[in-house]
Amino acid sequence: MTAPVLTLRRGEGDPVFCLPPGTGLGWQYTQLTRHIPGDAPVHAIQSPYLTGEREVSTDLGELVRRYADLIEATAPGRDYRLVGWSFGGNVAIAVAAELRVRGHRVPAVVMLDSAAEVPREYLERAALITPAAAALLSLGIAVPPAEFDSLSITDATARVRATETFMSTFDVDTIEAVIYGSAWSLEVMTHAKYPVFDGDVLFVRAAGAEAGAQVLSAEAVRQWEPFVGGELRVIEVEAVHVQMLDRTVVDAYGPELERELNR
Repeated sequence: MTAPVLTLRRGEGDPVFCLPPGTGLGWQYTQLTRHIPGDAPVHAIQSPYLTGEREVSTDLGELVRRYADLIEATAPGRDYRLVGWSFGGNVAIAVAAELRVRGHRVPAVVMLDSAAEVPREYLERAALITPAAAALLSLGIAVPPAEFDSLSITDATARVRATETFMSTFDVDTIEAVIYGSAWSLEVMTHAKYPVFDGDVLFVRAAGAEAGAQVLSAEAVRQWEPFVGGELRVIEVEAVHVQMLDRTVVDAYGPELERELNR
């Protein structure tokens, strides 16, 4: 579970690589395999924090080169199709550009509800609260306002284990890695300078309405246009951001995902 690259499915065709979301957890992409062409191996890259690192550069360029190296080492000499949810989409489009610079074909890039810019309210809040509190809020776990400026990593880990979320059964080290990694990914996004990917991109926008859920607007999606040299094709799904890898939501956009990855 803490390997740099997880193989979610084996196959003989050109691979699909899933780039890690803010949690850093690659296995969250498991539901996608049902809508990925049958002969394609599916690999999920995981955050450096999941593999035990604690001092990781927040420079997007360094991260992109690291992930491109992992992709080449895992499946050398192939065409690469990339998928990323949330922060993973931000990384996916940048990794795609790096792979093209290295001479590889990247026939498909799919971004699942990824914001080109960190919302201003996130930045304002992050400046006032501890990294542990910011990480829990980004994971959808409530933090009382009185604890915003005092919540520690140790207390945050205990809070996660007391929830009914998928992370509640994780060991302490893994939960800490997710918390550290979530705070780190926000820092990477804050300072990111994106290269231009010269191909097409399929963008799946979470357009559902739910009380308290922040929805990425159609205008916000267009902020990706300067970084897409080909066509930026946008489809919508009735879901909120945190549901994008849930089985029923994946099934809703799955046919479009499969068509894109069959290119």
